Amino acid sequence: MNNILKRMWAVLVAGLFLCGFLQAQSSETITNNAVIKMVKANLADELIIDVIRTSPVDFDLSDRAVKSLTGEQVSGEVLEAMMIAGQTQTPGTQRVDPPSETTKPPKPETTVKPAVPAKQARTPQVVTALGYTAPLKLLVTFYEDEFKSMQSKVVDWDAKVRNSLMEAGRLNEEILQQEAALREKKNSDAKAFSKEILAMKKKLSELQANYKQLKEKMTADADKITKELSGISSDKAKAVGKSYDEVGQQVRSSDSNPGKGENAVPVTFTPLDIQDDLTVYLEPTAEMFYWHQNEMNDIRRIIEEWNPKISEIVKQDATLLKELEPIDKQLGEYKADPKKYKTEIATLKKQSAAIEKERKQLADQMENDSKELAGYLKETSANIQKALEERFADIIENINYTYREKLHI
Repeated sequence: MNNILKRMWAVLVAGLFLCGFLQAQSSETITNNAVIKMVKANLADELIIDVIRTSPVDFDLSDRAVKSLTGEQVSGEVLEAMMIAGQTQTPGTQRVDPPSETTKPPKPETTVKPAVPAKQARTPQVVTALGYTAPLKLLVTFYEDEFKSMQSKVVDWDAKVRNSLMEAGRLNEEILQQEAALREKKNSDAKAFSKEILAMKKKLSELQANYKQLKEKMTADADKITKELSGISSDKAKAVGKSYDEVGQQVRSSDSNPGKGENAVPVTFTPLDIQDDLTVYLEPTAEMFYWHQNEMNDIRRIIEEWNPKISEIVKQDATLLKELEPIDKQLGEYKADPKKYKTEIATLKKQSAAIEKERKQLADQMENDSKELAGYLKETSANIQKALEERFADIIENINYTYREKLHI
C-alpha cells in the first residue's frame, strides 16, 4: 500500500509540474533542455510527446546532441517525436542532421505499448425498421439527446477541474521557487532572521494557505459533482422507464395486418461524437458516453433481429394472396350463374375460407410477436435502470477515491 501511495503521489507531483511547466512555456520554444527537465520530473512519455507536438520547438538533433539526450534517459519515442517536430519547422530554425542509421533514435526494446484503437468513424448508417419495430426509432433519438446532455455537463465540469489544476500548478511552482529562495537567503547568514527573510516566510505561508484553500475548493467541487451525478442517475432511470414504456405501447398497438406489407421506416444510426479526453478526476464518467453508444447499438440489434420475422410473415401472406387471386376470379365468373355452378362455388368458397384462415393465423402471429417484443422492451427497461444505478454508484465511488488519493484527503 505504501508503494501505491508513493506512486500516486509521484503522479500528482508530475501533473502539477506539467501544469506549471506548460504555463511557463506557453509563449516559449521547447528546447533540448526543456525536454530533459520534463524527463527528470518523471513525466510520462505521452505527456512529453504531447507538449512537443503542440509547441514551437528549436531542437539540436545532431549526433552529439542525440547521444547527450540518450544519456539523460530521454526515451526513443520522445527522441523520435523531437525529430518529427524538428523536421516540420521552417528551414533554418532547427539544427537537425539528415536522418541516418546512426542518428535515428533507438526504439525501446523492452516496452511494447498496446495499439490504441482508432475512434469509430462517424458515418451514419441507415437501418430499415419493419412493421412493429418502427417505434424503436424513438429510442435512438432518446439516447442521442441523453448523450448530448450528459457529455455537455461532464465537459463543463472537466473544464473547471482543468482550471483548478492549472492554478494548483502555478501555486506549486511559486511555492517551490519561494522555498528555494528562502533556503538560499537563510543559508547565506547565521544571524537572526532579517525583515526580508520574515517577509519571504510570510509570502510562503500565504502561498501555502492559498494552495490548501484550492485543494479544499476542489474537494467541495467534487462533492457537488457526485451529488449532481446521483441526481442524474435517478432522473435518467426514470427517463429510460418512461421512454421504453411509450415505445412498448406503440409496438403493442401496431397494425398487425401482414397484408399491408412491411411498412418500412428508415432509422439513422450516427456513431456518437465521444469526447473522452478527460482529466483523471472525471475519467470514470466517460463510461456513460460509451454506455449510450452501446444502448443505441442494442436498439439496432433488436431491429435487425425482429425484421426477418416480419418479412417472413408478410412473404407468406403475399403467397396466400396470390393463391386467392384465381379463386376469387373464378368465383366472380361462377356468380353469373350461381345455380349452375352451385357445387363449384361451394368448393371454391371452402378453399378461400381455408386460405383466409391461414392469413388470420399469420396476422395473429404478427400480433403475438409485437406483444412479445413489447414485453422484451419492458424487461430490458428494468435491466437498464438497474444497470444505470450500479454504473453511477461505481462512477461516484471512483471519483471520490481519485479525489481523496490525488489531493491526499
